[in-house]
Amino acid sequence: MQALIAAVLAGVTVHLLSIAVSGRLLGARFSVLSIGFGPALLDLGRLRIALLPLGGYVGFDDLRQPGEQGAKPPSTLDRLPLAQRLAVALSGCAVLVLLACACLGLEGLRAFAAGPGQILWGALTPLGDGPRLLAQADSELRTARPVQVLGLVAAKLAAFNILPLPMCNGGAALAMIGRHLGLARWWPRRADDACGMFYLLGALSWLLSLLIYRMEA
Repeated sequence: MQALIAAVLAGVTVHLLSIAVSGRLLGARFSVLSIGFGPALLDLGRLRIALLPLGGYVGFDDLRQPGEQGAKPPSTLDRLPLAQRLAVALSGCAVLVLLACACLGLEGLRAFAAGPGQILWGALTPLGDGPRLLAQADSELRTARPVQVLGLVAAKLAAFNILPLPMCNGGAALAMIGRHLGLARWWPRRADDACGMFYLLGALSWLLSLLIYRMEA
């Protein structure tokens, strides 16, 4: 359990730092880097460490933020070419995949490739394959060495964040492409709410799978 917690913390931190650093290298200034969600345990201005270290976010200076008008400041993310913005959005996933491969070799790449399908299918089958996938993961983690645990966690974090969902890097990348193509005007605000509801239902489905697995264990 300690190895798993440490791997999750390391994976989340690497993921977020990769996004922040890649943006900064391309000239985009991040306004906040939050490791975790919820109440802040430590607030150092642009760096924030929160109570629940199961995720986080990187906020970049952006002209779409309220109150920012006029000529583009040189440090905003949206002044970058689309390819560079996509590189920033997906950099965290890319570094996690590299970390998984460094820990597990080609098995890390296979674990990443299988991840999106496992996440989505498990969410759709909380009474069947969801608990089975959790049991399989638990069995692998119990016998894995710490470096293998880190590799598996990195692969699955990357797989989750590549999904085209709100609050995931894949969703952010799709939004960038949509805005670049001028499709935003055909995307109503209620569609964001619907996507957020899908995200919430998926999380609740996995929670149900976890409860069933714990009851059967």
